[in-house]
Amino acid sequence: MKDLISFGGRWMSDETTTSSDMRRHGRVGLTRPAIAVELDPDGAPLAPWTVQTFDLSRSGLGLLSRRMVHVGRYLVVEVVGAGKERQTVLFGVVRQCRYEEGRGYMVGLEFKQLPVGTLLRRYLNAWSKRVA
Repeated sequence: MKDLISFGGRWMSDETTTSSDMRRHGRVGLTRPAIAVELDPDGAPLAPWTVQTFDLSRSGLGLLSRRMVHVGRYLVVEVVGAGKERQTVLFGVVRQCRYEEGRGYMVGLEFKQLPVGTLLRRYLNAWSKRVA
């Protein structure tokens, strides 16, 4: 994740948070193209779609998406690095998804440890060969 932070985001100080903002860690403004893949309830990857990141913290990632994602669903997200030469694959659970007029769906992803299921492992192995 340090690679993502080194992309040049601006730290969003904890001092700017309100009592209704329950984030555990400070955020970095991070605008990068990314690809999201939702996992079905059995852990099988569904069709990928493009998203845009808008912030990053030690515990999660903010995404702007043209499609809704249900809270509690798992996502694999490939974030394109600086100069498009590096990709970072992240995994997490959707903690919030709300529609914002004119922008799309604001998705809050909480990072989780990547499961070791065989369907996801096969998918990620194929994905890493595609990105290499």
